Amino acid sequence: MQKYLSIFAIAYKNHHVYLANILGMNMIFVLRVLVIITLYRAVFELSGGSGSIGGYSIEQLSWALIVTQVLVTSKPKTTSEISMEIKTGKIVTYFLNPISYIWFKFFEGFSQFLGNIIPGLIIGFIIGVLTLGVPHTSIAGVFGSLVLILWGMLVSFFGYMVVGLCAFFMEDIEVLRWIYSKFDMIFGGNILPIPFLPPLLQTFAFFSPFAAAGYTAGLVFVGFDAQKFSMFLLIQIVWIVIYILVCLWLYEFARRRLVVNGG
Repeated sequence: MQKYLSIFAIAYKNHHVYLANILGMNMIFVLRVLVIITLYRAVFELSGGSGSIGGYSIEQLSWALIVTQVLVTSKPKTTSEISMEIKTGKIVTYFLNPISYIWFKFFEGFSQFLGNIIPGLIIGFIIGVLTLGVPHTSIAGVFGSLVLILWGMLVSFFGYMVVGLCAFFMEDIEVLRWIYSKFDMIFGGNILPIPFLPPLLQTFAFFSPFAAAGYTAGLVFVGFDAQKFSMFLLIQIVWIVIYILVCLWLYEFARRRLVVNGG
């Protein structure tokens, strides 16, 4: 366990050396949130400006957006890093490590994820209070959302790791990454609220890994329901297990057949 914690701590320190990158990321996050919340309000006013959409008010949908955007902008560039290490042959150096490449990349990347998301949540809460007012939540809502955020980080991380490991079998995974990210955008509530979608697509979204990666945490924050929380958490756990198993299988399958030529 000590070696895993060492990898986590070293990666965390290295990531925070480049403060300009962190500041730039948060500036992008602020601009995206402000623009999309303004768009939400415009759509809501055009629809009559009263009642709710899919059972959620504009404030609740906006808070869900903030949580989602925090996770989206905070995630590390796992896919591109893995792809580059495979294409350049650097991957073979990790075979000599005393721990699996999968878990090495996890502790390395998750430390960056966690380091990004903490200030992101603070900034997002401040923006939300200034633009939407104090959220109508509860202790259960706050605790439940934090639990779903943590598990959502794992869903997001291992999902993009699966895409990255496909570089073992494809010359260029950029198209695959682009497709996965667009599904993440549409069905993860990244821009368009999931309650805006037709009922069938809403069902697909909520059972997919995309909404589980962050959007459901935002909904629980502004409207805690024990039954929904349990369902969202179960969906996250299922997808985490699936993604981890796929990652391990892809890595072991490719490692046994990998041939690196060069000099």
